[in-house]
Amino acid sequence: MNEGKGKVNRTRPHQVIVRMNDSEFEDFKEKIKTSGISQQSYLLKSIKSGKISSSEEISELKGISGDFDIFIRQVRGLASNVNQMTRLAHVNRDIPEEAELKRISAILMRYWQEGERIWQSIRSSIGQ
Repeated sequence: MNEGKGKVNRTRPHQVIVRMNDSEFEDFKEKIKTSGISQQSYLLKSIKSGKISSSEEISELKGISGDFDIFIRQVRGLASNVNQMTRLAHVNRDIPEEAELKRISAILMRYWQEGERIWQSIRSSIGQ
């Protein structure tokens, strides 16, 4: 019998209370159910292996995301230009001059390098 009234022999004597709204609590219950482990095991596993990004990391990722948006718009514009040139060449049976092809190749190389820079930033951020 436990004669210490209120004192329980536990290997984990600390307790944390977390407040959630209904939506958060439903998400929480669903994740626990999907995991197939107890609530305590789920939380302890999340603490040990979960990653919470710092505000600096979030800021950096937002910057990378903005760079990537610009890059995607540029690539879409370039793809549209290439499609227009292809249609025009097909209709007119006119092949662009070598200088024009070199200019397009240089633009493509610049976009490729920018994409590579963004990709390296993403890889670097993920690896932290």
